[in-house]
Amino acid sequence: MRIVVLFNHVSAIDSSGDLDVLKQCVAVEQSLRELGHESFRLSCSLNLGPVRDALLRLKPDVVFNLAESLGGT
Repeated sequence: MRIVVLFNHVSAIDSSGDLDVLKQCVAVEQSLRELGHESFRLSCSLNLGPVRDALLRLKPDVVFNLAESLGGT
């Protein structure tokens, strides 16, 4: 399966709690690979146009949502 791992956009100045989503992405991607799936990481912000475009281009079978907040909310 083609699986997109969607997560909230983070930057270097974000808190360690917010940056933890990157560790979660790695863990999910490793598990998906071990199960024989193809995964793609996709950052999400309040600007949803690029996310939509990427999803249309990647045509995933499943989206694994790790996004907890957008724009800090």
